[in-house]
Amino acid sequence: MFYQGIIDAIPAETALMDRNGTIFAVNTIWREKAATGCNSTLYMECGMNYIELLKMMNRTDDLYHVHEVLNGLKESYQYTYVSHDMPAKPFIFSVKPIIEHGLIQGAILAHEECDRIQAALPEKKPAPSMPFFLLHDNWTFSYVNSEAEILLQYPGHFLAGKNITDFFPHFFEEASSSHYEQAMTEKKPVTLYDYVSNTGNSYHICLFPYYKGGLAVFFQPTGTERQIGERVERFAFFDHLTGIGNRRMISVQLLEREQTKQPFTLFCLNIDQFKHFNEVYGYERGDEALVYLAKKLDEAVADSYDLARIGADEFALFIPEALSAPEIIRMAHDLLKTASGPIPLKDLPAVALKVNIGVVSSADQTVTAASALDQANMAVKKAKLSPFSSFELFKKDIQDELIRLRQIEHDLRHIEVGTDFFLVFQPQVDASTEEIIGFECLSRWNHPVYGFISPAEFIHIAEEKLFIYSLTEKIIDYVFNVLKRWKTAYAFSGIISINLSSFLLEHERFIDFVQAKLKEYAIDPAQIEFEITESVQLFSSDNVNSHLRKLRDAGIRISIDDFGTGYAALSYLSNFPVDKLKIDKHFVDQIELDDNGEAVLETIILMAEKLNLQYIAEGVETAEQLAFLTKHGCSHIQGYYFYKPLLEKDCQFLLNA
Repeated sequence: MFYQGIIDAIPAETALMDRNGTIFAVNTIWREKAATGCNSTLYMECGMNYIELLKMMNRTDDLYHVHEVLNGLKESYQYTYVSHDMPAKPFIFSVKPIIEHGLIQGAILAHEECDRIQAALPEKKPAPSMPFFLLHDNWTFSYVNSEAEILLQYPGHFLAGKNITDFFPHFFEEASSSHYEQAMTEKKPVTLYDYVSNTGNSYHICLFPYYKGGLAVFFQPTGTERQIGERVERFAFFDHLTGIGNRRMISVQLLEREQTKQPFTLFCLNIDQFKHFNEVYGYERGDEALVYLAKKLDEAVADSYDLARIGADEFALFIPEALSAPEIIRMAHDLLKTASGPIPLKDLPAVALKVNIGVVSSADQTVTAASALDQANMAVKKAKLSPFSSFELFKKDIQDELIRLRQIEHDLRHIEVGTDFFLVFQPQVDASTEEIIGFECLSRWNHPVYGFISPAEFIHIAEEKLFIYSLTEKIIDYVFNVLKRWKTAYAFSGIISINLSSFLLEHERFIDFVQAKLKEYAIDPAQIEFEITESVQLFSSDNVNSHLRKLRDAGIRISIDDFGTGYAALSYLSNFPVDKLKIDKHFVDQIELDDNGEAVLETIILMAEKLNLQYIAEGVETAEQLAFLTKHGCSHIQGYYFYKPLLEKDCQFLLNA
């Protein structure tokens, strides 16, 4: 088996289980541990069901955490415990997801001795346990827990090796003996009812088949059965954080639709870059945002519709009817309006999240209930290509588009600057002298199969798939090399501006990389300008602020790109480490067309002057636009009026003129 060689190489005692809780592979040291009977409820053989065991043992807290891991709501679950064997040893037990092709297929269970790292985790306080004991396949006791010792009125060490029929023949009365045999031989869980102990307490006896033909026998107090059942059902079908349904609830609804051939419509909502939100604000704020969003969505939809949280940053809305196209569009717009609205955060400005929606309807003959979640997810991925919150209705050609995106992602990971992926440089001009004062570096990609791909598309893919770091490092290395050559050949003393994703500024590693490259190429930091698009993350993250100050202290210029179109953070500008504002083309296009637009443009220029910030206007294409800007004091210009983006060799021609 493919997995077997891998898990046998793991030094920890390791087992693999599927999404239903069935163990399908164990490594050698796990199997050896199971054979000893030590900590035996923790070690199960292949074919046994871990989730069913947790239910029988009333370990609802563990059950809840395992469900979270299997549903993608928790990256892992772990706790420490002390073994029953002698000498007692501390262990870490962990549950981690098995992920294939982006989907959770099951979980890895592992026990690892932790003498040296015991302090790394708080020891789990044992939950109140029900009485249970373990039997070998010859009906002799192998283990008796402390609660069972009280119930049976014998110490465990005394019962070890003794035959249960010799000491407790009433367990094998004619009415129940066949059930013990069935559980032992057929390896199927069996529950017996109405056992009354000598102390007068009533129990259900639960027989759980165990390793090599043995049995685990649990005594479940009858008063807890309904409570356990309710908690298990809630863990199984509802999200603990938001109180709405979970992925399993949606899956059950779709399964019923598949079996009955009834119509349905499914909306899947994804919060774009929510992982980065958690990195910036912390997981507590992330949970706060999820709870708020779930409440707003729940209030906005009809009671007959089922709303669920189906992943860490995903929601789904199940509608038990096939909506018409106009109804789907109206519903999608309503959901986007609700989900994209500002989310209040304690002691921080409200945050507007980018949300994307994928929709599938059974009215489309290519849609099946069995594949609806996957098809809706495909539509979400297509919607993500838009720079704004948007939705997509699944169509068959979306699947072809996703194949294209996967190919683009693969090729982008291995791209080298200077090949099909190349840089162009757009001159920045001082309009008063018409001299070139700098260049903005822009990425271009002429894919060998798909032709020119928009930077908005491939940059988004790089950010989403988290290789924006390596891509930007390649670009910076190339640009610094260009600048060094230009200085040597043409005595170029202007600046080169490079666009940065704010993701990069969260990490110290990127700052170290930039400083190392400045030294390697002997670059004057004052000739480098980093452009960062304004956003709530940019202004609210302490890490970003700190790292920008380090870059600025090193002499690098910091510019806010597309200023005025994103997060309104005027109150932050006076203390923010920034040198320049780049006025967005949107405002330049308003010149001579919209008085309000011109007023905003004048205000931005005046504000920049009051804050002693430099400023430059981009996207300038007409003489009228140039005249307005220079009249109001903006002489630094970038745009087609002077130059379009140029290849490196064309820039060299200009510099040599």
